[in-house]
Amino acid sequence: MALSMALREKISSRLEDLTDDILVEILIRVPWRTTCRSKCISKRFVSLISSPDFVRRFRSNNNDDINNNLFMFVTRDRVSLLSKILTRLQNFFPAATSSKSTLVVDDNNNEIPVSFDFLRRQFPFFNVLSVSKDLVLIHDGEPNNGENLVICNPLTKQSFKLPYNEFDQYTPYIGCLCSEDDTSIYKVVSSKFLDFGDIRIIKFVIFSSDTGCWSNFLVRIPSHAVYEVTCNYKMNQSATVCNGKLHWCYSTMNIVVYDPFNNPKKCEFVEFPQEIIDGDYIHSYDSFNLSSVQGCLRLYRASFHNINGALILRFWDLKDYNNRVWSENLIDLSTMVFAETRSCDIMEIKGFDPLDGDVVYAYVLPSMELVALNIKTWSVFQTIANLKLNRPVPLVVTLFPYSQHSWPTPIAKTIAM
Repeated sequence: MALSMALREKISSRLEDLTDDILVEILIRVPWRTTCRSKCISKRFVSLISSPDFVRRFRSNNNDDINNNLFMFVTRDRVSLLSKILTRLQNFFPAATSSKSTLVVDDNNNEIPVSFDFLRRQFPFFNVLSVSKDLVLIHDGEPNNGENLVICNPLTKQSFKLPYNEFDQYTPYIGCLCSEDDTSIYKVVSSKFLDFGDIRIIKFVIFSSDTGCWSNFLVRIPSHAVYEVTCNYKMNQSATVCNGKLHWCYSTMNIVVYDPFNNPKKCEFVEFPQEIIDGDYIHSYDSFNLSSVQGCLRLYRASFHNINGALILRFWDLKDYNNRVWSENLIDLSTMVFAETRSCDIMEIKGFDPLDGDVVYAYVLPSMELVALNIKTWSVFQTIANLKLNRPVPLVVTLFPYSQHSWPTPIAKTIAM
């Protein structure tokens, strides 16, 4: 039954009598959607709930209940064909077995559909470039719209088109990063390589949500990090986030480490494992990828490695991040049981589960399906077979980590331009 106007005014008056501390203690125990609706009560509620300190208190009280998942993005010729947040595919992926990987639900315990459908009208053709926690950076692929970068939150359905920047499809590094100190602040980073004779520079262009502006930082590459194949690099290489920093593969010899919050005028370089440097495939600059697995950087080849006739999954974990110590792993998959239509030599490795380092995802080229392999039990235990999309051409399948916090990261739409 609807509350009478007099009763509403009485409740509102009683709430206004409460101190800020008591109000905060009440609100941090209420589901986030209900708390957000409380902003309509008064300007005081708006001020309290919008405070970064309140969000930190809310997340802390809820143990920062993160749903660690993945989402899959499928493209062809840089045009989006399919995107699925894997909270909608829990039955297929091992992240569902984790106690931290529950479905996103509303106040009434109903599942909330998390998707990119809210972007389709304004950006019918887009490409996902990078993800940090629950924020997703996309590139508008419609030529008539220009080269637009958009930051969005699929759960809250908020989005913001960033001010124009000279981003294009040839940008080597791209990434976004949420602040660990202020939940309302994020940065978007793109880059270009500049050559001045013997001097090589990375130009980092950073958008800051707190200022609403782009800033330029020129970082010189030290001579020991320059290698003869550094002119070759992947286009739009998405950053891997680990230890609050952005990481990209640079040539076949180093990993670029960049901290846009604390040290934007400098970048570090982590040398590849010695086995790679001494190997016979170092000139294949596109062979290696990065993942963050259980808080650790993992470097791996996109394809399985043939060693003396055996098919080997080879990867390296940066177990000692500060001292740059790698640990090599060789997994013989020759005894793994595959279906008749699958074989290791026709699979592309797409990434590892962020919560379970024993689970690797591979894209099967002939059948166009995504499979989850358990390298500890040597078994294929789940597949997604609906990736053909009635198209006979090869598809680009990309997996991104996706972390849903108890209080979603907000995206301000009133940033000064």
